[in-house]
Amino acid sequence: MSRLALASSISAVALGAVLLTGCSAGGQSTADACAALNSDMQSATSDLQGALSDIMSDPDSAMDALSTVSSAIRDSAGKLTNEEVKSAAEDAADAVDDLADEASAVLADPANADTSALQDASSAVQEKFSAIGELCS
Repeated sequence: MSRLALASSISAVALGAVLLTGCSAGGQSTADACAALNSDMQSATSDLQGALSDIMSDPDSAMDALSTVSSAIRDSAGKLTNEEVKSAAEDAADAVDDLADEASAVLADPANADTSALQDASSAVQEKFSAIGELCS
């Protein structure tokens, strides 16, 4: 699998994180939880997008960015009291972790890469971030 294909798969994280900008409406406790999640994600998303632009020249930065995004989501989720938003955020962090694991495997052994698993992990990230976007709209 080429690094370009890996970049495409990982970029799903950046796309999904953008969906968090819709977290501003809904019931008050949901809106507050979504606003807190969105605020905490903005800097992590920016870092991730920067790293993804350099995936071909610096894959380690992209892996570090995935870890940063996962940690930011988990930290934010830990501050939430709305269980529905908190659960969705934790699910998103788990999906980012799974994507990082699959991307790491591809980078370690591109000749034997399980592209299907990487694509599935990428799709899961998109689904989990979309779920947050839907919950928060």
